[in-house]
Amino acid sequence: MRSYQDHLELGPVLNQMLVLLEQERRMRGRLSQLRAQAFGQVALVAMLPWALLVILGVFEPNMVAIFFADYRGWAVILASLLFEMVGAIILWRVSVFV
Repeated sequence: MRSYQDHLELGPVLNQMLVLLEQERRMRGRLSQLRAQAFGQVALVAMLPWALLVILGVFEPNMVAIFFADYRGWAVILASLLFEMVGAIILWRVSVFV
């Protein structure tokens, strides 16, 4: 309000603010697109080992049965789930910076 009281022009200031606000809106949209792409890629990579396990189960069911019968196989499955969850949490924290 000080500039109005001093009879300064508000038009140029408001025009510059409009440009900055439009740039911020575009950047937020771009960040949203990048975040969606990252989540899509992570989802694809997270499903890949499980899809390979299903494919292996179709073509070599004996190998998969041995893998699930041993406690070490279950340990590998639990470790992979843990690592995927930690990766998802890290990605979520990194991508929510706006």
